[in-house]
Amino acid sequence: MPLLALLIPVAAALEVSRPPIAAIYEPPVIAWVLLSCAPRSRRVEMRASIDVRCDVQAAFELVSNPRNWRLYAPELEVLEPVETPVRVGTLVRARLHYSGRVMEADEIVTVFEPPRRFGTAIPASPHVTIGGYEIVPSGGGTSITYTFRGSLTPLQSFFGGWLLRGRLVRRMKERREIALAEIKRLLEAEPAAPV
Repeated sequence: MPLLALLIPVAAALEVSRPPIAAIYEPPVIAWVLLSCAPRSRRVEMRASIDVRCDVQAAFELVSNPRNWRLYAPELEVLEPVETPVRVGTLVRARLHYSGRVMEADEIVTVFEPPRRFGTAIPASPHVTIGGYEIVPSGGGTSITYTFRGSLTPLQSFFGGWLLRGRLVRRMKERREIALAEIKRLLEAEPAAPV
């Protein structure tokens, strides 16, 4: 006898024994679970750009060297010395201080294409996150674009995170725009006069 034929009497028995109030709550709960766990609902993406008066190589050297990260993102701490220049596969142990919380992660360099593209990923988190810079010549210098892609965990999403993604993305973009403004300041600063 096919398995489906065996399940029909079981489903009918459950239907009869189920309290009528459950019929009211089941559809919204099922809809909530389906919406919150769908990959599209869990996706978090952000992009921020800035134009800088410098050459492409200088911009690439600044953002691709982990020793420089704290210069423009003071909340980010590199925990162990990193051999530079980095290459695809280089591991960067980092700590993020944010809103009174401290999070540690291993970032792996996934893209290293001087002087145009640099990116890292955090694959061991509950959800893979990928961030990277694209650096291209523009009118008076260089355009630097940072792109982030990640996702909420199913549990974060289930407890309403998918409804707050817009706010999360706005906060992430604001923080990245502050970092990009600092990158611009660093790259456009006048060199110190010789002593």
